[in-house]
Amino acid sequence: MANIGGVLSVGGPDVVEWCLDSAATASICNDLSQFTEISASGDGLEKLCANGNTVSINQAGTVKFLIINELTGRQEKRLLPDVYYVPEAPVNLLSQDYMQTQLNYVVSISADQSLCYLTKEGMRLKFVKVDGLYRLWSSRQHKKKESVIFSAIVSSSKYVPLAVWHK
Repeated sequence: MANIGGVLSVGGPDVVEWCLDSAATASICNDLSQFTEISASGDGLEKLCANGNTVSINQAGTVKFLIINELTGRQEKRLLPDVYYVPEAPVNLLSQDYMQTQLNYVVSISADQSLCYLTKEGMRLKFVKVDGLYRLWSSRQHKKKESVIFSAIVSSSKYVPLAVWHK
């Protein structure tokens, strides 16, 4: 695993890539092993994607990130609630709107627009622009999927599904 400017770089089975999406109204993850908890979230209601396709959402939960805090230079564990599990999603998306309005992060962009930062007291996340998308890399947790799947079966829903991912 390489380090590019204080962030984990692309590559290898121990890295999970996340793209910051300014139009997404919800975060999505395609990897069940990244969830610390997950539960049923409705009855498979169809959600509209930016490309015009729809997907059924049946589960949502909390994802654990192992990320570099740019303020401390250290890898830290952080939890992100209200993430939809979408196994067919081509990438993992972080909703910029959710990060700003629900988690109180402030967005800033470097003068050359190659970096984007989400900052709040005690935390600064660094996204690197690659192929037109701001990306953040997290260390993969080695957690057994079986325990997450069992949690999904026995947990009840506390999540209100969103009508549309993108505004």
